[in-house]
Amino acid sequence: MVKHISTLVNKKPIQAITEPYYPDHVKEIADYVFKQLAMIKSGWRAGFKTKDEVIGYKKQLLLAMHENGIDNFQKIELGLKNARSDENPFMPSTGKFISWCKDPKKITGELNAGMYQEYRPEKLLSNKTDSERRAEAREQLNKIKMTLKNNKKVDIQE
Repeated sequence: MVKHISTLVNKKPIQAITEPYYPDHVKEIADYVFKQLAMIKSGWRAGFKTKDEVIGYKKQLLLAMHENGIDNFQKIELGLKNARSDENPFMPSTGKFISWCKDPKKITGELNAGMYQEYRPEKLLSNKTDSERRAEAREQLNKIKMTLKNNKKVDIQE
């Protein structure tokens, strides 16, 4: 009989070792989001045959929210609002829900401000070289990125 190497070395399956730990209050957020989506998406049961599949979806949802900076209830509520306007009756993929949580207007507005700084008429008519203007634009873009990064808060509680 062939045994999995992780059971030989650790006496535990690898999944048990690498699975992230979530405190109870974070798990409550996944429960909340799932319950809201289940009320919004009438065909949600079609995607989940067992309780383990529901638990797996919630874990992946938490991981996706963490990886994508969905760290406050305003973003979660934006995602739920977009779910309500979506015509598909089935549960969204975690990636789809994450895309619903992101505010495209905010991102576009800040990028447009950066582009305006680069291409405004007085700058184009200046006597600076292209490389000097590009260096300034990169610096300004990095400032915008840092501003966006600093606005992310890890606090996921209300």
